[in-house]
Amino acid sequence: DGGGGGAVEAAAEEVSPPLDTAHYNVLLSCLSRPRRWKEALELSARMGERGVQRDTSTYNALISVMKAAGKWKLALKLLRRMRAGGGPPPNATTEHSSALL
Repeated sequence: DGGGGGAVEAAAEEVSPPLDTAHYNVLLSCLSRPRRWKEALELSARMGERGVQRDTSTYNALISVMKAAGKWKLALKLLRRMRAGGGPPPNATTEHSSALL
């Protein structure tokens, strides 16, 4: 079960207006299985390439994916980026997730 994130994204773009932050957040949440963490990072990169803003929900989804995959260093890097101003400010969900790392 691999490579599905890009296929779903491509199909969504063919039948709808351009994807926005909420659409990407749903796609990221769908990639929460441990083996899909690379796809989640690629999807996040595509958001940036397409000028789609990442919000707190985006980072929460990414941190959850990294946590599920045991990629705690990547999860902490994302959290540090949020705290340093490279992303939206963390919220209670983000802080709870980071406490579990």
